[in-house]
Amino acid sequence: MNRNPSTDTRDANAWPRPATAWGLDLQAGGGIAVLADRSGRVIARAAPADSARAEDAGARDPVSACLASEESLLLWISAPIASAQKAARVFPSLLDIQLPFPIESCVARFLAIGKTPEGTTRALAVAARTETVKRRIEACRAAGWDPLIMDHEGIALWARGLAEYPDVRPGRVRVIACLNPDRVVLVFGKSEILGVHVIRRQAGDPDASDAGALAGRIRRALQPELEENAAVQWLWCGPRAGDAVFTGALHAALAGHWPGECATLPDPAAFLARALAARLARPGTLAINFRAGELAHPAIARHAARRRRGALILLLAAGAALLGINVLWRGAAAAMVKRESRAVAALTAGLAPGARIPPGMEVREALKAVERSAGETAAFRGAIEHSLLPDLAAIADAAREQRASIGSLTLTGGRIEISGAAPGWAACERLAGTVNALGFTARLERKGAAPDGRLRFALEGDRANALRR
Repeated sequence: MNRNPSTDTRDANAWPRPATAWGLDLQAGGGIAVLADRSGRVIARAAPADSARAEDAGARDPVSACLASEESLLLWISAPIASAQKAARVFPSLLDIQLPFPIESCVARFLAIGKTPEGTTRALAVAARTETVKRRIEACRAAGWDPLIMDHEGIALWARGLAEYPDVRPGRVRVIACLNPDRVVLVFGKSEILGVHVIRRQAGDPDASDAGALAGRIRRALQPELEENAAVQWLWCGPRAGDAVFTGALHAALAGHWPGECATLPDPAAFLARALAARLARPGTLAINFRAGELAHPAIARHAARRRRGALILLLAAGAALLGINVLWRGAAAAMVKRESRAVAALTAGLAPGARIPPGMEVREALKAVERSAGETAAFRGAIEHSLLPDLAAIADAAREQRASIGSLTLTGGRIEISGAAPGWAACERLAGTVNALGFTARLERKGAAPDGRLRFALEGDRANALRR
């Protein structure tokens, strides 16, 4: 089956995992770039327009940028299939129906694939036109940056918000508002991201400092998504989030419709740039890279080639190890066969002394020698194999335990006869049980009372399949 690079996800997130990375945010007014580690801690800052600094920085640490939320599509789709593997093959067709352009002309990814309680399979679909991704890459290059990763703005904001401000009340509605001078990005969800809305400031709109007007536009954008009076947690980030008076007025205007707490995220102006850098170093479950296929950065191709070479080296090493083990095993097996052959030959020589036995004929010759000597040793073998001493000892022990006296006893391999006296009939029966346990079929008979008052008895029995002598 041919792989479609626009929707294939197997190699979409195969990029190096550096300790530090640059995050490039070209959406925030004049833009901002920060060097951060995997925890989002800022190490250095740079202006995106500083091309000399950008080229030097990008040469030392990888760069992550993102598509603006309005340049991409984000939605949950569901397939009526329980198998995630089969559903993954159906998702592109289901997404194609939702797109205003052919799926072949876009880069699409399917994240967080999982089963639902209803037995279906759902995924978070994200898609962007290939030409849009190209334009964003060129915009970054024009500023002196060559991004390794082209992330999704809304997903980056959501994932970093959870990392830096964990939700202590799962299931509550959370809205992350990235407040830029010319646009506001609203990322909303509960335990998972549900959607993204973008509010752009158009010519003739109220001044950007008008919190009441902005709150009205936010209400119109989110009203179809949120229930009236639902408790909402508002998190502010972006260049304008540092203005506590503005965010306070904005929250007051929104709290009448959706009451709840609000907070400003740490280092709000650089929040998106920090999120992009941290996600490059530690992608997480919602990792995405629109820069794939023919748009992929050369470093990713080199990384994939190194991984393939590493896998090939491991495969060759495993093959060499197996070959060595096989050689060692064959040598050990040959030595064992030789050792056992010598032991068989020595044993055969003891059974058939003086005979010249060709190799491989030891067992046959030994069996012949045993057959020839069978008649000579029959008496000795019979005495050993069919001794009646154990039976006699068992009967004597049983008589002693039952306080029975034995007047006469005849014992052969196939028959037993006992006469004697016992304290009572129960003792006679227990003695007969011992005889039965030896393989005889015991028959017990009363013979009257002895002068001392004890019960006289007679016991006889035969043993089937016994060796008659």
